[in-house]
Amino acid sequence: MDVFIPIHYACHFLSVNNDQSRCPVLSDLPTNNTMDESFLYLDTNVDRIDFDIQIGENGGLVLAELAFHHAKRLYEDSTLTQAEEYTKRGTDIANSLHFGSTYEYLAAWINETRKQHSLIRDIDMVLSLNILRKSPQWVRHDLFLILEAEAMKHIFAQRFRSYEHGPALPRQLRESITKNASNGITPIISTLMNTLFQRPLSYDGSGQKFINEYNQIIEDYQSI
Repeated sequence: MDVFIPIHYACHFLSVNNDQSRCPVLSDLPTNNTMDESFLYLDTNVDRIDFDIQIGENGGLVLAELAFHHAKRLYEDSTLTQAEEYTKRGTDIANSLHFGSTYEYLAAWINETRKQHSLIRDIDMVLSLNILRKSPQWVRHDLFLILEAEAMKHIFAQRFRSYEHGPALPRQLRESITKNASNGITPIISTLMNTLFQRPLSYDGSGQKFINEYNQIIEDYQSI
C-alpha cells in the first residue's frame, strides 16, 4: 500500500520519543497543507522489505530507517540522473526568462533561494536523526534540485548586477548575490554534496548553516 511521511511531524515525533525505530505515516495526503509540511511517498509493497507497518483508519507507524531510506519525493524526476543535467536545465530555464527590472531579477533570485532552503531544511531534519547509514535516493535528488536552483541564481544574480542603478543591498544579501554573479557555488552546498555522498554517512549538521544564512537573507530582502 502507498503511505506518506510528513517529514517535519515525523522528525519531531522521533526526536521527542525514546524509541526512534518507528515513524508516523499517513494513508492520504491532507487536502489543505496549512502547516508548511513536506511529504515523502512510500510504497510499502517493495519486494522483500518488511516495513512492519501498523496502519489504522488515517495512518500508522512504520520502521523509520527503512521508511526514510526507501521513500521518494512526490515530484521525483527519473528522466534526469546526473548533476550536470540538472545544472544545465537550471541554466537553460533562467536564460529563457527575461524580466523588466532589477527588482524582478532580485525576486527571482530570492525565489530560488527559498526552494533551496525548503529542500535543505528537510534534509537537515531527517539526517540529524542519525538513523540512516547512507543517503537515500530522494536526498540525492534533492541535492540535484539544489544545484539546479544554484545555476538559476547565477543567471539572475548576473542580470541583477548588470543594471547600473539598482537597490542598495544589506551585507549578507549583497555578498551572496556577488558570489553567485561570479559563478561561485555557495560553500555550504559544496559541503553538503561532499558529505552526503560519503559512505558510511556521517552528517555534520552543515545544512543548519545555510538555514541560518537564509533567515538573514530574507530579513535583508524584506528591509529593502
